[in-house]
Amino acid sequence: MRIRREVAVNASGESDAGTLAWLRRLHRSHDPEEGPFSICMHREDACSVSMTEVTLVNEKAELTYHAGLPCQASDGLNLSLPIKRKTYLRRLAP
Repeated sequence: MRIRREVAVNASGESDAGTLAWLRRLHRSHDPEEGPFSICMHREDACSVSMTEVTLVNEKAELTYHAGLPCQASDGLNLSLPIKRKTYLRRLAP
């Protein structure tokens, strides 16, 4: 875990840190090297098997599921749902 945290902290200094492209790149990362300690994990007995991302933008929620290793992820399966906003007004006593 310490190594993965160091990779994420180092990546947080990149100019596009926090963007969707940056998060995808981070989860596909093999830093410091491909193996059991990279975020996209590869071991003889186990590996990362998928990546799921959820984005909330304006009045829409999107879920994208990428099957397989994140470093080999395809476009993924997308689900989009509208978000209804409710405005609650608090009555003030006169």
